[in-house]
Amino acid sequence: MRRRAEEHVDAEVTDKRPLSWLQLGHGQEAALAALSPRSAGNFVIHEVGDGSRNLMMSVRLQGGIEGLLLTRMEDESGAFMGFCLPGKGAVCFLTLHDLVMHMVQTSPLGVGLRVSPLDAGKSRILSPMGQSAHWLWCQVGVDPPERALSALARQGDGAFVVRDGPNPADFSEVILSYKADGEIHDEPVLLTTRADGSAEAALANYPAVRADSLENLLRALSRASPLRCRLRLPAAVTTTPRTYSPTQARRNLVRNDSHWDWKQLGALLWCRAAHWWLRFAFAVVVASVVVVELRGNNTGCTIATFTIVTTVSLFFI
Repeated sequence: MRRRAEEHVDAEVTDKRPLSWLQLGHGQEAALAALSPRSAGNFVIHEVGDGSRNLMMSVRLQGGIEGLLLTRMEDESGAFMGFCLPGKGAVCFLTLHDLVMHMVQTSPLGVGLRVSPLDAGKSRILSPMGQSAHWLWCQVGVDPPERALSALARQGDGAFVVRDGPNPADFSEVILSYKADGEIHDEPVLLTTRADGSAEAALANYPAVRADSLENLLRALSRASPLRCRLRLPAAVTTTPRTYSPTQARRNLVRNDSHWDWKQLGALLWCRAAHWWLRFAFAVVVASVVVVELRGNNTGCTIATFTIVTTVSLFFI
């Protein structure tokens, strides 16, 4: 489903700073108002406004704003599968991050998207040794909560994710889950609109801690924080988007009931055939050496040669 916004701007203003692409809880009008004066390539993800958990991705083009409906897909049991783009069929992106990476890499609307990922280089807290600086912090729409929190499994103190609030269909409150002292703590974040129509994000338990967007609030909490620790911002994510399709098996699926991909099956059969061919080749070499030594009536050399060749072949196989 695509729509063309009626609002147009005659002159695009110069972008002073990157626009936060996650604009939830502020309403559709506020999100489009923030996007309208921006240059082509900026985009926001906001709620549809029909009470569902579907989202809308609005992209600023040269002639206006175009929207793509992000359908939240579930299987027959009601389990979350991912977000689907129009025309993508059964291919679902496991998180909003995966969907954004796909849009940035493919540019299906004919314009390069300007993404503003949280940059670990701007944080005063560096990644500990042995821990990755890359994780997907935006887990909005992903359930159950255990699945959303799995992104923190191998992370240290300061790592965080943003996930659904108590009422998943209400985007005015989300949960900031972060790690401190090896444990995960939850902090409610309120996403509201100011009297002048601009967006605002604030900690529910610390109303004085607020910013004009969720990303700016997270950046502020990485510099000084009333929480148990300062947040550690992730590096820009540039990995391949993760998808789920009933007809293709992907390397990093969280599901185990997908069918074999023919290319993967062919590669597996080729590796198996090569493995057994190497075993057969080593057996032929051993048999040839034994036959040659027996014809020479040198029993001691035959036994020694047979032992050495067999040991070497078993070591490599």
